[in-house]
Amino acid sequence: RLVSCKILGKLTNKFDAHAIKREILPLVKSLCQDVEYEVRSCMCRQLENIAQGIGTELTKSVVLPELIELSRDESSSV
Repeated sequence: RLVSCKILGKLTNKFDAHAIKREILPLVKSLCQDVEYEVRSCMCRQLENIAQGIGTELTKSVVLPELIELSRDESSSV
């Protein structure tokens, strides 16, 4: 799952917004809510790349809520 996080961060610059919304963002959300803190921490580092690849509207509706949730994480490393 850690490798998946890194791959997802790079994929958002390779696909169009519709494909990202349909295929990648559900995985991003799932990994942001993973039970392992290492996975959630890795996704935090990838959210910047993902936000750049998906544009403002999807960032506001998908990435920002996940970022807020991750900022409240019980693990300080997240």
